[in-house]
Amino acid sequence: MMQLTREEFKRRIEEKRLAIAFIGMSNIGKSYRARQLKEEKRFDLLSVDSEIEKILGLEGIEAVAHWMGFPHERRYPKAERDYLEAEAQVMGQLKPPRKKNFILDTTGSVIYLTPETLGLLKENFFVVHFAVDATMIQEMTEKFFAHPKPVIWGGMFQQKPKESLEVAFRRCYSDWLKFRLTKYHELADLSISGKISTDSKISIDQFLEAIQEKLFASGDAPISRKSD
Repeated sequence: MMQLTREEFKRRIEEKRLAIAFIGMSNIGKSYRARQLKEEKRFDLLSVDSEIEKILGLEGIEAVAHWMGFPHERRYPKAERDYLEAEAQVMGQLKPPRKKNFILDTTGSVIYLTPETLGLLKENFFVVHFAVDATMIQEMTEKFFAHPKPVIWGGMFQQKPKESLEVAFRRCYSDWLKFRLTKYHELADLSISGKISTDSKISIDQFLEAIQEKLFASGDAPISRKSD
């Protein structure tokens, strides 16, 4: 775990040596906040989604979703493997630049990478989880089914006999979501509410301040600040 004080977090930004990674579910604001840091704070940005698209020869998240398909389809297992191999290729070669603030916009499937790759992520980046709280779960579920994105199910989709696909997906999605939230929390150095990350009324300066407020100040005991 990378533990930073409020002062160290601010100092790294000022000295252009903060490397930060956003993790969490799709539609939780990772890319939105990453682009703001690039455009308004001049962070270097690497979007893992965009790099995977290049490797797969696809353009846009909708194209990737169409290519990958759904877990009940015969083509899905191979597409899932190919996607994770591309993601591992991107993440395994990653090193933040020196003397540049750097933001890594990860995919929702980052938790499925090898322990070695995740160890490199935690070694080189301050990892911030954009968390889905109980009041957001239903909203996230409806967003997912209204606008499907490429999803690594990791064997967690199982359709019961006589169960419709819609019912099966909604039932499995709930268990899959809980599993992912646990894994994100374990990987993160700090968690911040998705209500903050997705709220367009909160400026990027206010967003960074919200992160700093969850860090301990110099002289304080370095207690865990992962919870929302």
